[in-house]
Amino acid sequence: MQVNFLENNRSGFYLLHGGLEYSVRTRRNDRTYWRSVDRQCPATVVTVTNILVTFGRPHNHDGDFTGLEADSFVSGAKNRCWDEEAPISIHDEEFTSTAECGL
Repeated sequence: MQVNFLENNRSGFYLLHGGLEYSVRTRRNDRTYWRSVDRQCPATVVTVTNILVTFGRPHNHDGDFTGLEADSFVSGAKNRCWDEEAPISIHDEEFTSTAECGL
């Protein structure tokens, strides 16, 4: 299953799948248990070494593909600005890659 990870403000990560976000609930060895970031939603998934292996309960709300793409863009640009020395070209490259995706 295709999943992506997005760095959050607490030096952790969100799991992104199907336009929906999950945050870490528990970790045991190489297994991570995730829950929906919407606390009213019962959805859960499990990953083993960052590979999605189990779906728990389903979401009770729709995903936000556009919002997640925007968050992913901002996170990627921030990380590149910390790691690279040419912020103007970073902005242009990130913006171009997003525009090519149709956003």
